[in-house]
Amino acid sequence: MSVTEFRYKAFISYSHADKAWAEWLLKSLESYRIPKNLVGRATEIGEVPARLAPIFRDRDELPAAHRLTDRLFEALRASEFLIVLCSPNSAKSKLVNREIIEFKKTHGDGRILCMIVDGVPFADDPEKECFPEALLHSFRADGSRGGLSAEGLAADIRAEGDGRSMGLLKIVAGLIGVGLNDLVRRDEQRRQRNMIAVAAASIVGMSVMGALTYEASTARDAAKQAQKLAEAKTQEAITNKNDVEDLLKFMMSESYYSLLAAGELSAAENLTRKTVEFFKNKDLNSLSDEGFSRMTGSMLKLGQTLDRKGESDRAKEMFDKTLVVSRRYYEHHPMREAAIFRLQNNLFFTGYLALRQGHFVDAERDYRERLALIRKYRANTSQYVPGDAAHLYIPTVWLEREADALMGLASLLAGPLGNLTEALPMHARSVELHKQIASLRENDNDSLTNLASAYHYAGHTYVNAGEFEMAEDAFKARLSLYDELTTRDPENYRIYRRYLISLENLGSLARIRGDLSEALSFQKAAAEGYDILVAKDPENTMWLGNSAQAYYELANMALQLEQVPLATHALKKSKAQITEALERDNSRTIRRLTSYRVAVLEAELLVRGGNTADAQALLAKTITALDHESDGYLRSNGALTQYANTHLAQGKLLAESGQMEAARMVWSKAMNALETTTATLSPDGKSKLAQIYTAMGDQGKAEHLLAQLDGIGFRDSSARYFSETSGSE
Repeated sequence: MSVTEFRYKAFISYSHADKAWAEWLLKSLESYRIPKNLVGRATEIGEVPARLAPIFRDRDELPAAHRLTDRLFEALRASEFLIVLCSPNSAKSKLVNREIIEFKKTHGDGRILCMIVDGVPFADDPEKECFPEALLHSFRADGSRGGLSAEGLAADIRAEGDGRSMGLLKIVAGLIGVGLNDLVRRDEQRRQRNMIAVAAASIVGMSVMGALTYEASTARDAAKQAQKLAEAKTQEAITNKNDVEDLLKFMMSESYYSLLAAGELSAAENLTRKTVEFFKNKDLNSLSDEGFSRMTGSMLKLGQTLDRKGESDRAKEMFDKTLVVSRRYYEHHPMREAAIFRLQNNLFFTGYLALRQGHFVDAERDYRERLALIRKYRANTSQYVPGDAAHLYIPTVWLEREADALMGLASLLAGPLGNLTEALPMHARSVELHKQIASLRENDNDSLTNLASAYHYAGHTYVNAGEFEMAEDAFKARLSLYDELTTRDPENYRIYRRYLISLENLGSLARIRGDLSEALSFQKAAAEGYDILVAKDPENTMWLGNSAQAYYELANMALQLEQVPLATHALKKSKAQITEALERDNSRTIRRLTSYRVAVLEAELLVRGGNTADAQALLAKTITALDHESDGYLRSNGALTQYANTHLAQGKLLAESGQMEAARMVWSKAMNALETTTATLSPDGKSKLAQIYTAMGDQGKAEHLLAQLDGIGFRDSSARYFSETSGSE
């Protein structure tokens, strides 16, 4: 049969378990536009076509009685190529092996293209082998084996292989009979013509790239590397689809995240802002699902970038504006998968920022609505119109969303909302789902990062519940994951920050259990790590605030171990950093909390130096600032403990100066706050309450609380404040 007589360009052979990959490949191939300069070129397999269609995939359309007989074999014989999706599932599939054999009987070995989606080629472990047995042998027309076969192209779309984009290009190159370089390279003149064409189609083509190029040319080496990646992805987008939305896709994915990983916030902001401007006057109803996802995604990324820079109020404006758009789209298209996906995604960001700013009622409302939307979709998947956005083709995407929604809501319930009963099983379920996803998407960095976050939040809830061994297991599991991720990608500073938080988690737990030397080691390593981040991007207010908190913890541990010079140095650095961070953005409760903690520790050093009057003045000033905080502030993780410690310290100084009545008034104020809080009272908080009872002479209540704390392994060896971390990432 000649090439022109084939009915199908290719037949996709796959295991039913890999159906989502087959759907993605079919859509990608049938929508792929061959570069015009290649169309019509003579190759060994014929002229290069303008389109790769039709592709035969859906064997489900065949009548049940004929799936393995004439109709199926007819489709195989009528296909120019066979594309085999290789995975442990397909390796074990009798049907896939049968299809390969039937194709080889009539076409030989040279027209088979392999796409590895999972597993390992030629694995020692049969359970991981991705190649079906039939691929490894030639077959004669009568079906008998004709020896080993080593022909055929293999594209590896796994993250550690070629990746999706390059893997797809390999398959396309095989289907049209050209070299891979013909698809991914262009000479300079051709590249310039394409860029001009994209710019003519939309201003974003030049303005976004111009902004990125300018930023990258003035930034450090890491940003220059991000620029090169952006240019490469831009060229790939032009080659693949000659469509400006593809350019936007790469801008808002690889380019944006490369800039964040390199610590270049200014470049990331410029990139997202230009992309948002592109969509500014677009008619919402004229956008495809992909276009709508791109628009709202760029708006949310701009909000995230502003938040990282310390402009939380502007970030909130952007998140709220995006939520209005997402709700409107969902109201018009309530049965579209893309509409419900974008709305639940938007609710995460509005809820997350509300949580960080201490607006817990708003955060709970958004988090609960998000979880309800996700469960509504998962319970009625078949009733929704499938979305065409690329991320919706990932088989585990909705499972991942539910796991993430459970994690966020559980953390909110466990701390500020004081509902450990509901939170604990939610955390367990979230960790279970994230483990399941990570096992299905083996070696996927994002899945491992999400699992690590689930361990993080669960660990802090276990601390609040007094389950220290479970907390340690969670924190150690998280650290192990980040050990692996930082080894894979040592230049990814976003991942490195989370590695440092893992050290802080374990340092905090060691302090709670009375191992101050181990706590000091963890906090010292974390503080030194933040030096690297702050030096990398001084404009990153989030990193600056994290560093201030780490140096405070280091100072606190050093002082408890009587290492006064180290404590003095660390506290000085923490104070300078948190002062600068608050000047940039004082809307985050964790930053104000850190400043209050620093003040109390500074007061203790003043007392040690004999300067009691200045210490009293500093504590009085801190209490005045605390009195001006909103009611929600004291429900933030760690805030109530710090509030109590400030009043304990001030009361002690008043009592020592003979002002016992004034001291009792200060202590009573803190006692009332601790006893009436609706938030979960952490072990640290209970320790402060026991100290207040002791100071006020109520030894019975104090001993009752101390017995509870002793029973769970809490070791508060002094009457000083033992800092607790915020439990946030």
